[in-house]
Amino acid sequence: MDEGFERVAALSDLLDGDLMAVDVQGESILLANVDGQVYAISETCSHEGAPLSEGYLLDGTCLECPWHAGHFDLTDGSVLEAPPIVDLTAYAVQVDGDDIYVGPAL
Repeated sequence: MDEGFERVAALSDLLDGDLMAVDVQGESILLANVDGQVYAISETCSHEGAPLSEGYLLDGTCLECPWHAGHFDLTDGSVLEAPPIVDLTAYAVQVDGDDIYVGPAL
Protein backbone atom coordinates (compact mmCIF):
# COMPACT_ATOMS: atom_id res chain seq x y z
CA MET A 1 0.00 0.00 0.00
CA ASP A 2 1.15 3.54 -0.71
CA GLU A 3 2.72 5.54 2.10
CA GLY A 4 0.27 7.72 4.01
CA PHE A 5 -2.66 5.34 3.60
CA GLU A 6 -4.36 3.69 6.59
CA ARG A 7 -6.56 0.58 6.53
CA VAL A 8 -10.01 1.64 7.75
CA ALA A 9 -12.50 -1.08 6.80
CA ALA A 10 -13.22 -4.26 4.90
CA LEU A 11 -14.86 -3.96 1.50
CA SER A 12 -17.09 -6.89 2.46
CA ASP A 13 -18.55 -4.65 5.22
CA LEU A 14 -19.34 -1.81 2.77
CA LEU A 15 -21.68 -3.25 0.19
CA ASP A 16 -22.82 -1.37 -2.90
CA GLY A 17 -25.00 1.56 -1.80
CA ASP A 18 -23.72 1.50 1.80
CA LEU A 19 -22.40 4.40 3.87
CA MET A 20 -20.02 3.96 6.83
CA ALA A 21 -18.29 6.32 9.24
CA VAL A 22 -14.66 5.55 10.12
CA ASP A 23 -11.97 7.28 12.15
CA VAL A 24 -8.68 8.15 10.45
CA GLN A 25 -6.09 9.74 12.72
CA GLY A 26 -8.74 11.55 14.73
CA GLU A 27 -10.79 12.63 11.71
CA SER A 28 -14.30 11.28 11.18
CA ILE A 29 -14.58 10.22 7.54
CA LEU A 30 -17.50 8.90 5.52
CA LEU A 31 -16.98 5.94 3.21
CA ALA A 32 -19.49 5.37 0.42
CA ASN A 33 -19.67 2.47 -2.03
CA VAL A 34 -21.24 3.49 -5.35
CA ASP A 35 -21.32 0.77 -7.99
CA GLY A 36 -18.19 -0.81 -6.52
CA GLN A 37 -16.24 2.46 -6.34
CA VAL A 38 -15.36 3.60 -2.80
CA TYR A 39 -15.31 7.31 -1.97
CA ALA A 40 -14.21 9.10 1.20
CA ILE A 41 -15.28 12.58 2.33
CA SER A 42 -15.70 14.36 5.66
CA GLU A 43 -18.35 12.64 7.79
CA THR A 44 -19.78 15.85 9.24
CA CYS A 45 -22.00 18.16 7.19
CA SER A 46 -20.52 21.64 6.83
CA HIS A 47 -23.95 23.23 7.39
CA GLU A 48 -24.95 22.17 10.92
CA GLY A 49 -22.84 19.12 11.70
CA ALA A 50 -25.15 16.29 10.68
CA PRO A 51 -23.63 12.79 10.52
CA LEU A 52 -23.54 12.13 6.78
CA SER A 53 -23.31 8.37 7.30
CA GLU A 54 -27.04 8.66 8.14
CA GLY A 55 -27.64 10.41 4.80
CA TYR A 56 -28.92 9.10 1.49
CA LEU A 57 -27.22 8.17 -1.76
CA LEU A 58 -29.04 9.71 -4.69
CA ASP A 59 -28.27 9.39 -8.40
CA GLY A 60 -24.62 8.78 -9.22
CA THR A 61 -22.25 10.21 -6.65
CA CYS A 62 -24.70 12.61 -5.00
CA LEU A 63 -25.11 12.33 -1.22
CA GLU A 64 -28.02 13.98 0.61
CA CYS A 65 -27.58 15.22 4.18
CA PRO A 66 -30.09 13.62 6.57
CA TRP A 67 -30.97 16.85 8.40
CA HIS A 68 -31.58 19.61 5.85
CA ALA A 69 -31.30 17.82 2.48
CA GLY A 70 -28.16 19.56 1.28
CA HIS A 71 -26.34 17.66 -1.47
CA PHE A 72 -22.63 16.88 -1.81
CA ASP A 73 -20.59 15.27 -4.58
CA LEU A 74 -18.78 12.20 -3.24
CA THR A 75 -15.98 12.52 -5.79
CA ASP A 76 -14.64 15.84 -4.51
CA GLY A 77 -16.78 16.91 -1.52
CA SER A 78 -18.26 19.89 -3.37
CA VAL A 79 -21.66 21.31 -2.47
CA LEU A 80 -24.26 20.51 -5.13
CA GLU A 81 -27.32 21.97 -3.40
CA ALA A 82 -27.80 24.34 -0.44
CA PRO A 83 -28.25 24.90 2.45
CA PRO A 84 -24.54 24.00 2.90
CA ILE A 85 -22.19 26.49 1.24
CA VAL A 86 -18.83 25.07 2.37
CA ASP A 87 -17.36 22.11 0.48
CA LEU A 88 -16.23 19.01 2.37
CA THR A 89 -12.78 17.47 2.27
CA ALA A 90 -12.40 14.49 -0.05
CA TYR A 91 -9.75 11.84 0.62
CA ALA A 92 -7.79 9.45 -1.57
CA VAL A 93 -9.00 5.84 -1.38
CA GLN A 94 -7.26 2.61 -2.35
CA VAL A 95 -8.78 -0.87 -2.26
CA ASP A 96 -6.54 -3.90 -2.02
CA GLY A 97 -8.45 -7.18 -2.02
CA ASP A 98 -10.96 -6.82 0.83
CA ASP A 99 -9.13 -3.93 2.50
CA ILE A 100 -10.11 -0.27 2.16
CA TYR A 101 -7.38 2.31 2.77
CA VAL A 102 -7.85 6.07 3.16
CA GLY A 103 -5.02 8.43 2.42
CA PRO A 104 -4.35 12.14 2.20
CA ALA A 105 -6.89 14.81 1.38
CA LEU A 106 -7.31 15.43 -2.35
